[in-house]
This record gives sequence, structure tokens and C-alpha cells, in this order.
Amino acid sequence: MTAYKAGGKGKREKEEEKAPPAGNGRGITDMNQTTAKTPRTGAPLLTAGEMLHAVQNGELDTMLEQKVNLIFGPGKLSELGGIVREKGYRKAMVVCDSGIVAAGITDKVCKVLADAGVEYIVYDKVNPEPSHNVPDQGIVVFQENGCDVAVGVGGGSSMDCAKSINLLRYNEGPILRFAGPNVPMNLSPGVILIPTTSGTGSEVSDGLVMSSDDHMKHGCLAVNANGLALPWH
Repeated sequence: MTAYKAGGKGKREKEEEKAPPAGNGRGITDMNQTTAKTPRTGAPLLTAGEMLHAVQNGELDTMLEQKVNLIFGPGKLSELGGIVREKGYRKAMVVCDSGIVAAGITDKVCKVLADAGVEYIVYDKVNPEPSHNVPDQGIVVFQENGCDVAVGVGGGSSMDCAKSINLLRYNEGPILRFAGPNVPMNLSPGVILIPTTSGTGSEVSDGLVMSSDDHMKHGCLAVNANGLALPWH
């Protein structure tokens, strides 16, 4: 992200994050090398609340750079197993809803993982406008089964839940704690998203939406998350 903080007499001071690491020759960047600090005096990245306050007070003009590698094109799903192995992951949690399972899409994803020698489990508890309970319970299943990478398959709800579970790998929950504007967040690399729709764009967004028990929607901004997205066919 490149941010501009208003300075004196109409000047703007440029605040720029370090450039992303070089790719590995296949158009895929190693997301584990991303820094959690900016060179703007070595301070941590702005929290969502700090950024909102600065924008509301005319102190910040922002250009966002999403930390997502996109792999697209016919047959790219076949590269999933190799990508997972290349990044050192051994066991995946495939996060989806029951409809994705019924449509046979989960089977395709799991076969690619299995053919590459990657173990997996399927967590198909995602529901529309997902409840906070899905990731809060999902991270327990993730840890109990020794998983080390979350693979979200489906529409926005499935991808948001995968991002939430991945976020909770590195940060103490519950997930709705991150709906607050000034909650510090550790760097959260490693999620892989496989969209099956072209509607939400969740695969390239830092945002995620979870519902509370009273059915209110709560947006969370995973400012220190990054990952990879590829098509399901």
C-alpha cells in the first residue's frame, strides 16, 4: 500500500510500503516474505481505525495494493497441488459449503491435492452470510487435524470463511474481535482461494463479512493478510 499523509502548506508526505518480493519464475510470489512494517519511520502498518480516521479528517489519500497473487487460465486448478507442496504445506483444510460438495467441485479440488500427495480434510459448514461460528469453530477443527493451509472454494461466503480461519491461525479470536477498528493484527499469510463465481471478488479483497448471533453483518479488514487465488477449472 502507498499512502500519502497531508503535510504542511498543502504538501503531502509519501508513505510507501516495501516492494513485494520477486516472483519465483512462474508468476507466483512467495507471500511468506512480506514485511509487516513500513519504512515510514519503521512503525507498524496503519490499523483500519487509524486509516478511517485519517481519511475522514482529510489527512490521508490512499492507493491500495492487494497482496494477492492471481493465477488464471484454463486448467490452472491442476497446479494447486504443486503450489501447496512448493510452499511447504502438508495438510489442507478445504473450506466450502454443502452446495459446492454436491456439485462435485470439492471432489475435483481434493483429487488435485491427493494426486500431489497432499493430505486434506473438508470443512463444509459454510452458510450464506456466514455466522461467526463457522470460522470460530473451523479454526478448532483446523488445529485439531494438524492442517497448515486453508483452501477456500466457492463464492464470497466460503472465501470469507477461509480468510477468517486463516486469520485466526495467527491471531487470537474470536473473529468478530477484528470488526473493531483499532485491533492489532499479526501478519497472516497462506490462504488459497478458488472462486467458483464472478460476483464478490472476495479472492482479491482484504475484506471479509461475518454475521453475529443477532444476524447483524460485521465487516473486518484483514490488513495483514495475503494469499493466492486461482480458478476451479
